[in-house]
Amino acid sequence: MADPTGVFRSFLPSHKLVVSVVIFVTASCSSGLGCERISDFAGYWTDSTADFHGDILAHLDGFKDKGNPAKIQLSRLRIAWQQAAGAAGKA
Repeated sequence: MADPTGVFRSFLPSHKLVVSVVIFVTASCSSGLGCERISDFAGYWTDSTADFHGDILAHLDGFKDKGNPAKIQLSRLRIAWQQAAGAAGKA
């Protein structure tokens, strides 16, 4: 059986999220979200509370404003979360 943490660490880059976003999502709770598995990522938000910009991008240089680079990463985060939530039965 595949290691859930390893699967998650390859899941985020497969959605073309930049390294700084992947690091923030997977970093310990003191410096990031602390997600270790796809189910952690899926369960972090619900449809009504998803604020990927405020929860992730606003903490990272180059994405704090809502310009084009942030919009692209925001779109990719939404798609990744939707796929993760669907896989976890939360969508």
